[in-house]
Amino acid sequence: ERPAWFEANAALAQQLFDDGVPVPRRDEWAAKFWSPISIAEAPWTREHVAMYDMTPLTRYEVAGPGAAAFLQRMTTNNVDKSVGS
Repeated sequence: ERPAWFEANAALAQQLFDDGVPVPRRDEWAAKFWSPISIAEAPWTREHVAMYDMTPLTRYEVAGPGAAAFLQRMTTNNVDKSVGS
């Protein structure tokens, strides 16, 4: 499991409300796994800095001839590096 938002950032959501940014309202059922905090975290992350725990995300092993070229084409970073670099 991984969090969709952090309650400690509730002040960011309040700042959005105070600034008049339109935030969708959801009923109790639709909001079970949603919070306006996640809307507030997105621009803050874009304009500042944040750390994300990516460990629960799925990993794939790509191997064989052309693996490095394929990954270079599919990603935004240089993945063709020596082991341990």
